[in-house]
Amino acid sequence: MSKPVMQALLVKFLACCSIFALSPHGAHSQDMNAQPGIHARTLAVNDLQRTYIVHVPASTTPPSRMPVVIMLHGGGGTAMAAMWETGWAEKADTEGFLAVFPN
Repeated sequence: MSKPVMQALLVKFLACCSIFALSPHGAHSQDMNAQPGIHARTLAVNDLQRTYIVHVPASTTPPSRMPVVIMLHGGGGTAMAAMWETGWAEKADTEGFLAVFPN
């Protein structure tokens, strides 16, 4: 996939995440009610199914609003590997933010 295509997909993904995060009834509160834990999700972008992982901190009590941090892995990586290798899920628990790991 070319760099411009990858950049366009990233922009669309980030825009969707922003809409969900800013919505008063965001995707997480409607779809999974912000339940603590690790949730595998799918997002359709240009007829492509894109997957990502959302880590909701253990201290979350629905409905609650919190910052969202998107952790982008390097080339050849995966969302799951990035979550385990970086420790951002644990950081989300201690600091109180949603951690999103796209594939």
